[in-house]
Amino acid sequence: MEPRVTTKHGIQNKRLCRVWRRGRHTPKRKHSWWRGLSDGSKTLGPVIFEELSEHAFELSCVFTLLGTFCDLVFDADPCVVEVNVQPDANKNEARAFWIFPTATDVNDNPAAVSCDQPNGGIFSGGKTTVTCTATDVTDQTETCSFDVKVYPTFSTGCPNNTILETGGTWGFNTPIAVGSDDTNPEVTCKPPTGSTFTDPATEVTCTAMDSLLIDQQVSCVFTVSVGSIPTFNTPGSCDAPGIINVQPDTGKNTASGITWIKPASTDSTVSCEPDPDTAAFPGGVTNVTCTATNDVTPTLFSACEFAVHVYPTLLACPADIIIPAAAPQDFEAPTANADSNEAPKVATCDPVSGTNFSIPSTVVNCKATDSVFTGQEASCSFTISVGAKPVFDAPGSCVAPFIIDVSPDDDKTTASGFTWDKPSATGATVSCEPDPDSAIFQGGDTNVTCTATDDTTPTLIETCELTVRVFPAFEDNECVSDLIRQPGVGGISAKVAWLLPKATLKNGDPATVACIPESGSSFSGLETDVVCTASEADVDVSTCSFKVSIQPSFIQGCPEDTLVVADSNGEQVVPWEPPTGNTDSTGEPANVTCNYAGWTFNQTETLVKCVATDALSSLTAECSFKVILDSTAPSFTDGCPNDVSINVTSTGSNMAAHTWEMPEATDDYTPPTQIKVSCVPASNSTFLFGETTVLCFAIDSVGNTGSCSFTVSVIGTVECTPECNATSSTCTLSNKGESECICNEGYTPSDDQCTNKDECKVDQPCHAMADCLDLEPPEMFNCSCKEGYFGDGMYSCSSAPVVFPDLDSTENLEKVFNVEIAIADSSVGACEPYVDTESVECIALVRTFIIQVTPLYQQVSVDSFIRIDVNQTSIRCCRNGSVIIPHNVIYNFSYEGIRGMSVDEFYDKSIKAAVESGRMGSLTVVVNCTTCQVTKDHTDVCAGAQCGEGYTLVNDTIGKCIPTCVSVCTSNSEYCNEGTCTHEVGKPVVCSNCPAETTEETCEPIPQQDLALIIGLSVGLGVPALCIIIGIIVYCVYSNGKKSKVNMSGDGGSSNDAMAMENAGVAT
Repeated sequence: MEPRVTTKHGIQNKRLCRVWRRGRHTPKRKHSWWRGLSDGSKTLGPVIFEELSEHAFELSCVFTLLGTFCDLVFDADPCVVEVNVQPDANKNEARAFWIFPTATDVNDNPAAVSCDQPNGGIFSGGKTTVTCTATDVTDQTETCSFDVKVYPTFSTGCPNNTILETGGTWGFNTPIAVGSDDTNPEVTCKPPTGSTFTDPATEVTCTAMDSLLIDQQVSCVFTVSVGSIPTFNTPGSCDAPGIINVQPDTGKNTASGITWIKPASTDSTVSCEPDPDTAAFPGGVTNVTCTATNDVTPTLFSACEFAVHVYPTLLACPADIIIPAAAPQDFEAPTANADSNEAPKVATCDPVSGTNFSIPSTVVNCKATDSVFTGQEASCSFTISVGAKPVFDAPGSCVAPFIIDVSPDDDKTTASGFTWDKPSATGATVSCEPDPDSAIFQGGDTNVTCTATDDTTPTLIETCELTVRVFPAFEDNECVSDLIRQPGVGGISAKVAWLLPKATLKNGDPATVACIPESGSSFSGLETDVVCTASEADVDVSTCSFKVSIQPSFIQGCPEDTLVVADSNGEQVVPWEPPTGNTDSTGEPANVTCNYAGWTFNQTETLVKCVATDALSSLTAECSFKVILDSTAPSFTDGCPNDVSINVTSTGSNMAAHTWEMPEATDDYTPPTQIKVSCVPASNSTFLFGETTVLCFAIDSVGNTGSCSFTVSVIGTVECTPECNATSSTCTLSNKGESECICNEGYTPSDDQCTNKDECKVDQPCHAMADCLDLEPPEMFNCSCKEGYFGDGMYSCSSAPVVFPDLDSTENLEKVFNVEIAIADSSVGACEPYVDTESVECIALVRTFIIQVTPLYQQVSVDSFIRIDVNQTSIRCCRNGSVIIPHNVIYNFSYEGIRGMSVDEFYDKSIKAAVESGRMGSLTVVVNCTTCQVTKDHTDVCAGAQCGEGYTLVNDTIGKCIPTCVSVCTSNSEYCNEGTCTHEVGKPVVCSNCPAETTEETCEPIPQQDLALIIGLSVGLGVPALCIIIGIIVYCVYSNGKKSKVNMSGDGGSSNDAMAMENAGVAT
């Protein structure tokens, strides 16, 4: 709830001050502030702050009659959380990083922030307080402080590297550590003090863990070496007395390239510092330390020292002297510093002071000799010239006012290559330093010294000084230091503010300074150049630049929140592109990790968080997004329109149009403006006599569909005269709005009456091998197969019933019919598949179709019905404006009544009546659709099928695969030769009505040789023996014939008993 500021004068201001906007209920600082009154006076007094809730805060604001203005504030409290880091390995210091603080001014603009310690700087062990200052555009400041703690630390560190001449036990002083709580944590050394040392070199590491910051430790290392230290050979500079005496180089107070004997040591390498071979030794005494390091065990070493004495030395010689004419000239001889005997003396010069010097010049050489080491001396020289000094010509830059005003070069703070009046002098050569012809001059004033040198007597010189002024000039010729900041929410960009660099004009007034991009702009990426210009009336311009870096950050951040619909298992695969890290402070891409690596989501809302980490500082940038599984359909705010009844009495029609306002819907994730709503039939449709259900659908952004419905009833007075026969007809309104009797199903008009329709004669619904019996409605007719045939009489009659093979499993097998139905133009509304098959109008049409057609398909077999599959993108248009909806009707194949159902039987039992009537619920359908494909059986269940004895496996592979076990009576027309083949379910095949000269039960021909044998035996053996022989022959032939029939029955495989399909068969 918005707070209110109230003064004792009753003035209210409802602007919520941002000081405590982040929930800081306890102010850390309190200010007095002025209240301006209407009489122009100001009083100092308190303000009552009222928040319309249970909290009350005291705010720090400046109140004027124009409004309330809040203080400059840091965006977080504390501005930086205390930074705790452990010391670097083997050091009592560490590099510390923190998230750079940000601040906001009264206008919600970012303020410039600077800290008195560098972020990422080196901090000594212990506690260091860092103070950061925020400054707004009015130079108002606010400070905050935080501590950088480097713990634990060693108050007493490790011992120095130690050499033991012989191995053995050695005790050392264990270092003393100090923890973050000012206690002394235990220090562990490996190996510990008192250990036995025998190896040539043993590294001892001592470690202490902080008692509070358990993950932080400090360590130090020293080496214990066992063996003899190297010794220096003789002779050498390290031999007593260890002194090398040398004189300075000519004209200098230093000596270099001295002669010495470099120390040597057997089996060791010797190095000296400073190295007499390369160093320049100053006058006086310089100690040199030489170290001999064992070549095998580098921790065995020894050192020696010797001194290099450089004597004598001189104070500076007199400067060169110029006199106008030949004459005696006095000068002061230089004084020597203390020589090796510490006895100062005055140098002797040649010529001496007071000599008469003549044209053109004379070099005076002065030297001092050491009082102890004969032959060691120091020397210097200067020149006395006789003649007139050059004179600078006029005009020229060396003539008053000695000032050159220039503007900075384009896009720079400096100036170079500018035009100027170069000074000259007759009979002399002029040079300037720095040379304006080649030098680059910084902003502000730069002094230039020009020297004129006489062409005849180079020792005759004259100088002048002039000033090059480059303005506007940035203060100290500096811009803003490069800025590194962490990104804000999203991990890619951040608003960065800075104080404008200060610049002055040539008259000392401040210049106008502006930067592009401006302070407070949003920055992203590794580096962005910021260019600042200082100008005077947009004429003279000086330019400086600096870089703003956002580290670490993402090149590509997290995707937007993703909304998808869950599948039937309550999950969904959602591919997403993982963010990639920008270059961090190491120059490598920042490492990116996310808390969710997979693509399969199963929660309603999953927050995916990704973090980019800087390898050097461990600072992080974070982005996140949500994956939302939306399984909830939209709901209608106020439901569907109310049911309506329209009376068409006396309108001359049995139809009426009706219009309504589209209902509004809401959804958990899709905004109302993005929810698509459509009704079928559409508003302003024409409704037929009777009751029509209107279905309205609301579809959210992921396809979840909610629905509601209402009815439109077209009513009117119906009075048929004479009255209709209630059994055979129904009274209704005709298209002209007149009452008339319409024959019921099973009746046909005859002489103004409705009489029983003889379907057997008119429709001939039965199979060709079946008898048809006409019945009174509602039974209509009855079909029965003729004697010796099997089937339902309507769709099949066969001499042998068709059975279906045993399958490996029927649990998940499906019976699939592919159907196409055309919805007439009057019902398709605004659905235009050629434009968009997935428009809300087309989706609503398909949904309505599924609702209307489902009961028709369920009446085929409600128990085995599974579903209707419609591919929304497969619907298509026809020339007459209708929309064809291809779809699959799925049943459970395990149901016996479904397995063998033919396409005709399925069509007749499901949609035939509706299609022929042209109505399917609220939809009008095309009666004779010439562009619709015929209904097909797309069942595919052939795998693992097996038939029993006497059956042949037949796979119907038209489109898909449907296995059928067909009796040999059907598959082999010659099975019983010309006899009659009969095969009942569960019984063997039987042949009857066999022709002559065949066996009676199998109709197998009797072989001719058997007949000759019988005749011969009948002559020789008589009738009794003949009867016995004939019986044996008949038995053998029957047995062989039966075996041969079995071998003809199919693939010869064994199976379980095949199941007979109820009311199924193959036509003959």
